[in-house]
Amino acid sequence: MKTTALIRHIAAAAAFALAAASLPAADNASAASPLPAPAPVYNQPAASAAVINTLAAGVTPAYPAGESTVALPSGWLAVELAGPHTIYVRDTDLNKQLDPKPGVALRLEPKTDGPVLATMEKGDTVELTGQKGRWIQFQLNRPVIGYIQSAGGTAAAEVTSDKSQVASAPAAATSAAPAAPRTAATPAPSAAASTPSVPAATSTDAIAPLPRSLKGIFASTRRAFAPRRPYDYQLNDDAGNRYTYLDVSKLVMTEQIEKYVGRGVIIYGLAEAVPNTKDIVIRVETLQLAK
Repeated sequence: MKTTALIRHIAAAAAFALAAASLPAADNASAASPLPAPAPVYNQPAASAAVINTLAAGVTPAYPAGESTVALPSGWLAVELAGPHTIYVRDTDLNKQLDPKPGVALRLEPKTDGPVLATMEKGDTVELTGQKGRWIQFQLNRPVIGYIQSAGGTAAAEVTSDKSQVASAPAAATSAAPAAPRTAATPAPSAAASTPSVPAATSTDAIAPLPRSLKGIFASTRRAFAPRRPYDYQLNDDAGNRYTYLDVSKLVMTEQIEKYVGRGVIIYGLAEAVPNTKDIVIRVETLQLAK
């Protein structure tokens, strides 16, 4: 009797396993394997949406819990991109605490048609890390959701989803013409810039205004009981020697400038001679923490 019961139990278990195997698995669960090729990550489940990241071949994507319950177009999977993320916000979109306002688009590039990574949500934490003209650079400390095409899936050229957890850019951002390329006279700042030495000028005519990207230690020139320097800030090397004075009057968030003192930074702006001296000043246009 015991042998017969055991055989029946094994047969029932095998039948249950066979039935379970025949059920279709959720898209995200079935795709939990390394990517065979690099996969662009979009901010919407549509091939025409902005690319916000690229997952390398061999990486196993992180799939957000519960995302399989969200209706997505056929051939698309939701993935989670861990933070922190570098994002940009226009200075007019900040509140009195100088944080992005809830609902503001968090862009990956400092321009109005830059790809939108996400929108600012109540409770999000950000850290101010730099400034580029009227754009303020922050570090967003939370994961965001993006979308990739599943292996062998085909996506329509235009697909929209009102359940996306990542905001799309305004219509103007998708239809705007590409930004004009920079000219040789105004190269883009490079975060990989090495630490150059700035030659001293022998007269006010010794150097013409030139755009420069420099890396060094941001320092204050103000000292108690000491004569005031021509400018309140300067860029030093690691030994504390001054490269150049810094004119930060063009920056819109000068009230936050003290947070950079003593820290490694990358600055970009025009270099000019200080009148009647051998010193140089950089008219700072962008300022960001060095990585």
